[in-house]
Amino acid sequence: MKSIFEYLDYHEYLRDYYLEKKQENSFFSYRYMGMKLELDPGFVAKVLQGKMQLALKSIPALVTFCKLHPREADYFDAMVKFGRSKNEKDVHLYFEQMAALRGVEARRIEQKQYQFYTKCTIPQCVRFWATTGSRATMRRLPGNCRRRLPWSRPGNPSSFCSISVW
Repeated sequence: MKSIFEYLDYHEYLRDYYLEKKQENSFFSYRYMGMKLELDPGFVAKVLQGKMQLALKSIPALVTFCKLHPREADYFDAMVKFGRSKNEKDVHLYFEQMAALRGVEARRIEQKQYQFYTKCTIPQCVRFWATTGSRATMRRLPGNCRRRLPWSRPGNPSSFCSISVW
């Protein structure tokens, strides 16, 4: 099963958790889960199918049932609140909490990649080109980006943003 931090939807996480436990133990069922969580088995099934929302008061019982570590428990709490959010402000708030709890993944990069990101105008140009697509030309490039590029020339930005890092 994937790490909880790879999920954005708690329904999907609980479904995968259920399926994994079901494979390990044939006795694992909605009824068993409902009994341990003190919830109706039909309600548990509907939550796992994504048809119903989990009550906030059920979060601590699920955290204990799934044996989540403190950071995972906080992530699960934010994920449930994110899924239940009704307005944009709350969606952003809980998504930010989830992102902060995920942490930053650090990894080594190659010399080419390092060079790419140290030239501040190159990522700007690539982002501009990616968002404008085939309509991108040097004339449409933002002025500060156009002036900073010593090798800029007329034409399609793809001709000058040719550093391959992918």
